[in-house]
Amino acid sequence: MNKIVFSNQVNHVSTMLVVIDIDRAVDFYRSMFGFEVRRYEKGIIALVQFKNLQLYFIPASPPTNDKPDIDLVHLNSIGKTSASIVFNVSDCEDVYNQLLDKGLKFQTPPQIPSWGGKRCFAIDPDGYLIEIEQDT
Repeated sequence: MNKIVFSNQVNHVSTMLVVIDIDRAVDFYRSMFGFEVRRYEKGIIALVQFKNLQLYFIPASPPTNDKPDIDLVHLNSIGKTSASIVFNVSDCEDVYNQLLDKGLKFQTPPQIPSWGGKRCFAIDPDGYLIEIEQDT
């Protein structure tokens, strides 16, 4: 098996989400999940972190010299998204109830999928899917 050459140089792995309103996204992830703001430039970019998960929020990013053929845009619509954020937890029911008490609206109460475990889903203000998942 080949060793990954750059692995000893990676500090963090982050996900960048295109959002309609950066402030709203930051407020949602801070108040619901306890993310800490690591970087914030009003209307331009925000970086939030919870444990080892980092999320960048940007309004959009047109093609640039270093990515000339790529346009990062918000493509979510009602019932359709391009990304899911998965929180693997030890007790899905407990986390569900805590977040419900904070005002998070879930698609359904926790369910047991055919492969086991337990999970439930919510939608963030920009239409990204949030999964609360408990392994078997």
